[in-house]
Amino acid sequence: RHPSASGRQTAKQLAYDLSKHGLTISSGLAYGIDAHAHQGALAAEGITLAVMGSGIHHCYPKEHLALSKRIAKQGAIVSELPPDAK
Repeated sequence: RHPSASGRQTAKQLAYDLSKHGLTISSGLAYGIDAHAHQGALAAEGITLAVMGSGIHHCYPKEHLALSKRIAKQGAIVSELPPDAK
């Protein structure tokens, strides 16, 4: 959850490069590496999926609400839980 600057950059660049080659990035929208992987895919105009540990109506962490909205436009937010599950 607290990656180094190098770890953050590596995650973002790797997701960017993989997206540019047509791969879909799937991660959990969590703090740290997850968020940076989603950001890399979005920057590459690729597809990214956020697999939520809550229902899709409850963004966790709340600080990633704007990121989750970008992901929903350029990929998908998915969860095995009911939409309002916390």
